[in-house]
Amino acid sequence: MMSRAGWKRVFPRRMLAISAQKISPKTAAAQNIPEIRIMENEIFSEQPFSPIISKGFSLLILNGCAINKENLLLYSTFQKLWTQSSYRHVADGGLNTLYDLDKESPSVFIPHCVSGDFDSVNKELIDEYQAYGVDIQETPDQSQTDFEKALRMVLERVPEEPVFVLGTAARGRFDHQMSQISTMMKASSEFQTPVYLLRDTSLMRVLKKGAHRLALNTGYEGTIGLFPVDGKCTVRTNGLKWNVDGPMQFGELISSSNEKVSDEVEIITDGTLLFTVELVEPPSVCCQSKNFNI
Repeated sequence: MMSRAGWKRVFPRRMLAISAQKISPKTAAAQNIPEIRIMENEIFSEQPFSPIISKGFSLLILNGCAINKENLLLYSTFQKLWTQSSYRHVADGGLNTLYDLDKESPSVFIPHCVSGDFDSVNKELIDEYQAYGVDIQETPDQSQTDFEKALRMVLERVPEEPVFVLGTAARGRFDHQMSQISTMMKASSEFQTPVYLLRDTSLMRVLKKGAHRLALNTGYEGTIGLFPVDGKCTVRTNGLKWNVDGPMQFGELISSSNEKVSDEVEIITDGTLLFTVELVEPPSVCCQSKNFNI
């Protein structure tokens, strides 16, 4: 499994070789492709689905998340995340979802903290979970969403651990979904800690400027997407069925329904990208424990 050191910036030699090759001024000029300059502190390695197969992360549950017992893949994923997370935080109406998972025995899923302006949560649940010893934090500030306020609280309390967020279901309001992506972008610029957002069966991660080495070897990874959410940017990839090597921009080029052809995907970008990967059922249980050594 991935070690804690894997969440920190590293200096993978193979990535540097690829980076150096890709950003050669002569090559870029010949192909009329903008040069990408990457600093040493802009090289990152991570394993997006590591929280499903290992410990050492925080779990944040938002209002409207799609976890229910009818969807076996999502529910089994939630159980793994709940069991293996070291800190569990619920934002506002997310407590309704948590309670509905086991109404007969609500004490089965007890978070460390519940926060929000409490305009969505059942007020009786606040009193019930407070009696269980849960830290209840009312955050009435309307200039930030409950997601943003809760995420800041999690990162302040457990700053060294990645955060795995269970977000609004795809069938929910689109403005809520876009608001969550905006919060992810803000977090990527303010914090070094990786933040992952799982909505239904889509895992999202905002990649800022730099060279990113992503280990996609847990068996849970399906189709992949790359979206330039902050304007035009130049992107170069390695390890995808349809690699990108040039400018990306909404209305021009994006990458959707892509596939990995390697257990390691490398992405170099001079701007902000939204990376998405589909959550799928692993072929077999034995494939869930593949190692990623940095």
